[in-house]
Amino acid sequence: MNFRSTARTLAEQAGVTGVDLEPWVAEERRAVTEHLARTLQPHPPTQAALTALAAHLELAVVSSSALARLAACFTATGLDALLPPERRYSAEDSLPVPTSKPDPAVYAHACAQLGIAPEQGLAVEDAVAGVRSAVAAGCPVVGNLLFVLPEERAEREAALLAAGALTVVSSWAELADLLLPVLAGAGAR
Repeated sequence: MNFRSTARTLAEQAGVTGVDLEPWVAEERRAVTEHLARTLQPHPPTQAALTALAAHLELAVVSSSALARLAACFTATGLDALLPPERRYSAEDSLPVPTSKPDPAVYAHACAQLGIAPEQGLAVEDAVAGVRSAVAAGCPVVGNLLFVLPEERAEREAALLAAGALTVVSSWAELADLLLPVLAGAGAR
């Protein structure tokens, strides 16, 4: 969940109502985005895998994070060219009413904007909420454990599969290894 959804849920659980979350949402967005822009670094195996996939597929990003955070992350990791702003969709600020995964609205919105039926896309998710979001929108999903702590991978894999992921990979490179032979043979774009 994004910060707004998390804060709202925590306030409701604590019995607190009528809190204006927007100043906190803005501060969290600023502080975390600044931190990510300063600390993230390129991950060459991920860059190589996404570059190879982009030769056959139009890549897009569907996230609960704000667009400003996505921009900072992709600039810091050297992925701006592969994941350009016009193909980034945020549950936080691409929708008329901000939401968060597992709400499928952001996937439905992204598919509509990309001009594809949900079943024509392939979502790649590392969190159960993301898998549930994509599945509810009608998108097939692959789980990715690359940035999941090693000691949490077995449990996360089981949870991603239980949430509806078709399979789970350990990295973007493994996903590319699975898809590229099929895509090269099909001439996908």
